Amino acid sequence: MTTKPTILLVDDEPHLLDGLRRQHRTKFQFQTAVGPAEGLRALHTSGPFAVVVSDMRMPEMNGVEFLKEVKVLSPLSVRLMLTGNSDQETAALAVNEGSIFRFLSKPCEAGEFVQAMNDALGQYELARKEREILESTLTGSIRIVTELLASISPALFAEGVRARELAKQLAERAALEDVWELELAAMFANVGMMSIPADTLERYRRRERLEESERKAIARASVTSGRLLSNIPRLSRVSQMVAGMTVPESPDARNESPVGSRVLQIVYDFLGFGGGTVPARALKELQKGRANYDSSLLADFFALHGVDEPGSAAAVRKEGIEIQPSEFMPGQRILSDILTTDGILLLRAGNTLSEGSVERLHNYARLIGIQGPILVDSRVPTTSTPPTTETPYEAASPAR
Repeated sequence: MTTKPTILLVDDEPHLLDGLRRQHRTKFQFQTAVGPAEGLRALHTSGPFAVVVSDMRMPEMNGVEFLKEVKVLSPLSVRLMLTGNSDQETAALAVNEGSIFRFLSKPCEAGEFVQAMNDALGQYELARKEREILESTLTGSIRIVTELLASISPALFAEGVRARELAKQLAERAALEDVWELELAAMFANVGMMSIPADTLERYRRRERLEESERKAIARASVTSGRLLSNIPRLSRVSQMVAGMTVPESPDARNESPVGSRVLQIVYDFLGFGGGTVPARALKELQKGRANYDSSLLADFFALHGVDEPGSAAAVRKEGIEIQPSEFMPGQRILSDILTTDGILLLRAGNTLSEGSVERLHNYARLIGIQGPILVDSRVPTTSTPPTTETPYEAASPAR
């Protein structure tokens, strides 16, 4: 027997929720939440939901704010707004900020409500099937690229495998998110090198002198790799990581590139310096150019090789200060996991707060509560301008 997809109803009026559930219980599978706080808990503990219906006017967090959070936590869920406030401004906010599928007015006639739920469930099923197709396409595309790389250039394939292992280790140590994307980026970051003549590649790996045209071709290889990967569905972030493997012109430019790019830069420079055969020598080369890399990531990379460098995870923790949830500000680098008082993980250590994430955390602190104090890096200044990425890590390149 197939389980019906679940619809989450959120409203601060319990009698309205009970009425909708009783009236339509034979047609749909409902879960209800009285107010936004219960709704957030339900999303974390019982989600994802096929459809989420929210009232607009609720205390502490309105429906637009709540559905914006639903979009973050469960992007596949179809979102509807149910409210007595039918003015155009509210409708525009709901559609633009919460990506609302439909806008329903209170009181909602039974037939209209049933039609809206059926349409929303149909939209969810369409999106779910589309995601399955994309995932199967992604899997097939990755398999093709892997087989081509292995057959055309076994050396580049072997380098990609090693880079993936190192990137995964570094990402896990630095508590980064979406490690699977970083692993893919590391695996295929050198696919653009297939266009480089074999003798040029060999001299590059031996750190021998290259002609200016050869150096430029190698420097463009990561951009070529990123462009090739961008043609594969759902790999836009992966392609951005790869394309961002360039030498930063300044520390500010370094902090603006994706965190994955900074990880890849360290990993591939390490391998380029001969880290696959003489890791001690490669680490010395990285140390010489440490100003080009993100200090925290580089320290974690050294620690993976048993080298205790200033700025390592332990040293960074000593540089931390404790703050309360009310003191969150954009630019802060979080050194401890952020949890609700219920134990729900909101953000892993290692992330840097943007204005959007600060707003979300303040909502959770107000509605549910956040465990404090939280450790933040005292060496990273806060800013009123949100960072481009959620996590402040960066790197550079010896000869790309």
